[in-house]
Amino acid sequence: MKLFLICSLVLGIFFKFTNASAQSTRAQTSRISGKGGGLFDVALYHGQTEATNDPNNIYQVRSNESYYDMKLGYVFGMGLYLGAQYATRNSGYLGGSTTGNGAGAGLGYFFQNGINLRAYYRFNESFNDFRNGTGSQFDAGFSELFATNFYLGILMSYRKTNYTSRDFDPTLTRYSFESVYPMLTVGFLIN
Repeated sequence: MKLFLICSLVLGIFFKFTNASAQSTRAQTSRISGKGGGLFDVALYHGQTEATNDPNNIYQVRSNESYYDMKLGYVFGMGLYLGAQYATRNSGYLGGSTTGNGAGAGLGYFFQNGINLRAYYRFNESFNDFRNGTGSQFDAGFSELFATNFYLGILMSYRKTNYTSRDFDPTLTRYSFESVYPMLTVGFLIN
C-alpha cells in the first residue's frame, strides 16, 4: 500500500507539471478519448501485510496479494470502449501461495478529461481450488498520455466473483469473493 501511495504521489506531481508545461496542445492530443484506436493496457496491484499478536513475535502473519490485468480493446473516437481482459491473481503467505485467473469482456467510456470507466463480465474464474467462477468488475480511473501513444494512470478496481465448485469440497454450491484494489496502469494506443 505504501508503494501505491508513493507511486500515486509521483504520478500526481508528474501530471501536474506536464499539465503546466503543455497546456496549449494538451486539449487536443493528451487524452485517449478523441484519438480512437486499439488499446493495450496492463494494470498492476501488489500489497503486503505483516502482523503479530504478541510482544515476543512468536505468532506472525505475513501475506502478499498481487493482481495483474491485461486488457485489449478498441476506443472509438467519441470515447466508447469495447474490450476483453485476462486477469491473474496471486496470494502468498507463510505456508505457501495460491493463484488464480480468469477472463472478461468489457464495455466502457474514456472521457475528454482523462477519466475512464470500464465494466467487465468475468467468466471462467479460478482461484486456488475454487472453480467455475463468474462475476463482475468495475474500474474507475484517470489516465494521461505521456508520449505520443503511451499513457500512465491510476484506477480503483471493484470485483465480485461467485464460485460454484471446489475441487476438495463437492458439497460447495456457492462461494463469493469481493474486493476493491487501487492499481497502476500503463497502456499503449495504436491509432
